[in-house]
Amino acid sequence: MPEIQRIQRIFNYNAPCTWFVETNRRKALFTLKGEEDIRRIASTSRLIADNHSVQFLIRDTQALDKGSRKIPDRFL
Repeated sequence: MPEIQRIQRIFNYNAPCTWFVETNRRKALFTLKGEEDIRRIASTSRLIADNHSVQFLIRDTQALDKGSRKIPDRFL
């Protein structure tokens, strides 16, 4: 499962929105259908499913850079 290490940009904060991220595998561009596709799995962990049901993990939101840290919580 790709692990998001940095959120570079989000195009349009209203669903559906497109995310451009850096993962532990490569850079990725995916579409998020809605808020329900981001799940809190622990206090600082998130699981994000894109429109093709590919799942991305944010292991620790506090380990992300300042700009990336706030973005997942805007959707919860």
